[in-house]
Amino acid sequence: MKYPNLINAVFGQPWAITEGYMDIICGVIESRIADTEAAGVPGKLQFTKRPAAEVENRNGVAIIPMMGVISPRMNLFSEISGGTSIEKLQDEFMAAHNSPDTVATLFRIDSPGGNVQGVFEFADVIWQMRSQSTKPVLAHIEGTGCSAAYLIASQCDNVTATVGSEAGSIGVIVKMQDSSRAEMNDGRQTHIIRSDPTKAPGSGPVTTDQLGYMQDRVNSLGAMFRAYVSRSRPGADLERAKAMSLPASVVGSSSNLPSAAEVGLIDSISTLDEVVRQYGRRATK
Repeated sequence: MKYPNLINAVFGQPWAITEGYMDIICGVIESRIADTEAAGVPGKLQFTKRPAAEVENRNGVAIIPMMGVISPRMNLFSEISGGTSIEKLQDEFMAAHNSPDTVATLFRIDSPGGNVQGVFEFADVIWQMRSQSTKPVLAHIEGTGCSAAYLIASQCDNVTATVGSEAGSIGVIVKMQDSSRAEMNDGRQTHIIRSDPTKAPGSGPVTTDQLGYMQDRVNSLGAMFRAYVSRSRPGADLERAKAMSLPASVVGSSSNLPSAAEVGLIDSISTLDEVVRQYGRRATK
């Protein structure tokens, strides 16, 4: 099987990511396996690594980029997708927050989310640092700040976004592949011997027990996601945001869905320069 590490990193794993982007990832992985391009999704474009953005200090505000798909660490998937790893984010955040050259740290976000591994732990790090330091921890969304990216943003002291951005998409998704029929059509059949019916879901035919297990896991992670948002943003109206599983526009749209600003997912609409002017070193004098 081609790209087994990529397949294992995507299918059968919990993701806090927008569904549309999850479909793109799965389509590109499948097209790579088949040496083709997914319909409307050129694989060579999606897997072109872009230069990693560096931490920037403006007037004492350390700006930490959070771009692209979020993964636990810098592995093959994050390398070729040009995303961000939790491992790298935490290292950059701790270094910037503890530096005497900074008066505030700011996550500059344009991300649809990513794998849940390490995201809740990093959210706890931000939450704890807020209680131990007087330096503000900020999040600024420029484009997309959804799912795992929004979970991280929600733990900050203040969340701002540009007027055309989207935020939220609170929830968890798992995609599982059942390749047994394709394998049999290819003249092969694999027998999986398990110690428990829910062991290794996605290996071989997907069973009802495995689907139930994964549903329980997704439900638990989704509830945990909502609890983390409520912990750090008690003013957010989670009940009103009935469609919080979808990305919410920062301002009102033509539909009846509430905006991210209306339900308290963000604190204000602003530009990056305005945030830097408000929290930068000059503003503290």
